[in-house]
Amino acid sequence: QWNASDMLTYLSDIANDKVEGEKEILSETDKFNEYMMTSLRTMWGCDLNYLEKTFGNELQNQVLRKAEKYLAKDEMTNVDNTLQLTDKGKLFADCTGDGNLGYLSGADFKEGREARAETGESRAPEIKDNLVMGTSVQWFAERQDEISEFPDCPWAVQFDETTAHKVTRGDWDWETGLNRDQISEVEFIRDYAFRVTYGNWDFVKNKSIDKIKFAHQKLAWVAYIGGKRESRRLMGDVILMEQDVLNQTLFPDASFTTTWGIDLHYPTKPKDFSGEAFRSTADIKDIQPYSVPYRCLYSRNVSNLFMAGRNISVTHVVLGTVRVMRTGGMMGEVVGMAASICTKNNASPRDVYQNYLNDLKKLMTEGVPSKSQ
Repeated sequence: QWNASDMLTYLSDIANDKVEGEKEILSETDKFNEYMMTSLRTMWGCDLNYLEKTFGNELQNQVLRKAEKYLAKDEMTNVDNTLQLTDKGKLFADCTGDGNLGYLSGADFKEGREARAETGESRAPEIKDNLVMGTSVQWFAERQDEISEFPDCPWAVQFDETTAHKVTRGDWDWETGLNRDQISEVEFIRDYAFRVTYGNWDFVKNKSIDKIKFAHQKLAWVAYIGGKRESRRLMGDVILMEQDVLNQTLFPDASFTTTWGIDLHYPTKPKDFSGEAFRSTADIKDIQPYSVPYRCLYSRNVSNLFMAGRNISVTHVVLGTVRVMRTGGMMGEVVGMAASICTKNNASPRDVYQNYLNDLKKLMTEGVPSKSQ
């Protein structure tokens, strides 16, 4: 389940306290593909025993047959009936969000907001700074027939009548760490969000003059993994800027489409609250659908490195539109197509733009093969 893909519907649902989201029912084939795609990207690898137990002997044998050529080239290992990728390979894609692979490989990257003089963007600050979009820890309460108790939380952030938020759900705008390092301080950022959530709920349940209104409300769920929006951005041959999107600049290597508005977040907090900000406001500028150049999807100085997700080659401002998940999924499709061209022609990611762009356009026009192909 995920939030509504249409921004106006999403905002309207929040205003009416009705955020139902959209649901996807996975078939057995979908579940198999999800497991293979995610397991091989982790240090734990693909557990062949689990594969057989969950999906059957036929699919397990199919995976083993396809793995043979990678095992022979030392690009994969099979230890204790677990397939794992090695660090040997011609092409790599950094889809880590934080640009970890690029960072460790020496790829050029940026963090924070560029100065307006550098980019010419209307929404860039006068002076470069380290402000980023933050991490959201969402939560909600549910009404119970019986009175629900909640323990005192002296270790949490403390609230009073002037600073507490007397609500029964925290959505995307319960956002922390916009002025902190979203990589090295991510545990602190998430834990601060926990301390805010539990401290606020402790107050409204146990100490507020309105606590009777919350007597039957039970804290039902708090996200234990924060939803991070921004950290490193790896630099490619094109760094997409705000004016490119707003002016519909046409690049010859136009690829995936971004449709989300340029959605930038800024920290906010109650007037008399002395702690760090834990809420945010969104400044959204609507856009027309825009095709982002392929050259934003590979590193300008690490010759065999692709990237996809929120760590691609854009400014802080443009990250506001490309960072959402379905857009990131399309980036992955384009990178996969480009990687197939590289493999076929013994080429680099940059070579695809310089020498095989028509081949990439053909693949993008045809689209990802359907499940029946």
